[in-house]
Amino acid sequence: MGYTIRRSTGNSCAVESIGRFIVAKRLSGMMLLIVFLFFCGQIRGQDMHFAQFHNALFHLNPALTGIFRGDLRFSGNFRNQWRSVPVDYETYALGMDARFTHKQLKDGFFAGGVVMDYDRSGYSRLTLQNLGVQFSYTQQLGEGVFLSAGMHAAVNQRSFDLGGLTFDNQYNETMGAYDPVLSPDEEFLAENNRKMFMSYGTGLNFRYQNSDNQALIDRLERRTKIDVGLGIFHLNRPDQSFVEGFGQALSMRFVPYVLGTFQVGENMDLIGNVAAFFQGPYRETIGVLGGRLHLNRDPGSQLAVQLNFGYRFEDGLVPGLEFFYQGLRFGLNYDLNTSDFDVATDGRGGPEISVGYVVRFVPRLAYKVCPII
Repeated sequence: MGYTIRRSTGNSCAVESIGRFIVAKRLSGMMLLIVFLFFCGQIRGQDMHFAQFHNALFHLNPALTGIFRGDLRFSGNFRNQWRSVPVDYETYALGMDARFTHKQLKDGFFAGGVVMDYDRSGYSRLTLQNLGVQFSYTQQLGEGVFLSAGMHAAVNQRSFDLGGLTFDNQYNETMGAYDPVLSPDEEFLAENNRKMFMSYGTGLNFRYQNSDNQALIDRLERRTKIDVGLGIFHLNRPDQSFVEGFGQALSMRFVPYVLGTFQVGENMDLIGNVAAFFQGPYRETIGVLGGRLHLNRDPGSQLAVQLNFGYRFEDGLVPGLEFFYQGLRFGLNYDLNTSDFDVATDGRGGPEISVGYVVRFVPRLAYKVCPII
């Protein structure tokens, strides 16, 4: 056969060319295609993931939509994994959410957001793209105590590209080698390289903070806050198989998490985040400890720097650095692989970048300031 199929941490399957053909063991083209498409449908899918999960809130829980101090929030994440291996992975995510407050909503508010994801892996360029919307409602239960419920809906497309693959029809018997000039002659595969489906999710989030801050100007004097929640995705278990008649349901994804910021000094915070991801047989647990130093808390020039140390259990170390200036946030980390796969990666996982920006409008007098910090 001209290629193999393997599982990866970030995607359901990837097609890798071996680069040689054994004529005596060649299968017919149709049988090869059926086997490929069947296994791509049967191997249980895994969603994209980020080491900076605390900066990719759309992928944690739709109930976190609108849980920030401000009016508009923009976020972006980029991850490039295993560049030292011939088959690397790239993941992008963009999101925007906004809070809708009104004077008639007593102690509560609605929020909505849009998220776009793109994930590509392997020689086959196995790709997942989705466009989703998220909605939430947050109710204040007491001073500094909030409960949020959220919903998520997305249209998804999985696809792969024939350009990076090799087939037995491209074996040149005269040359005794692979010949890229020869046509793969695999029309059946070309007609079944895309799959679209809808998916839905929900979640709950509990927020405690030591401040019910309704001041027009936030001087960052009280900063302790903690979020505890559970996000659930793919409630409808959509069919993700490329082969008609060989349906394979995408497993639901459960994400319990705790996100904490603890003020330990006038200008110093301790950061503690942990999340677990459960999706079918796939398990991942990652924790992050960090320290944030506020170099300037004066309104108009607020500046902070944060040093993180993360650990993905049974997989790798994730050191990182974050910068904050006014409403702008920038994060950078690098995965150091410590699992058995470090034989291939030499310990080099890959970089990840996150960017965020919060817009704050001056409220009209008829509206109160949201107390979320």
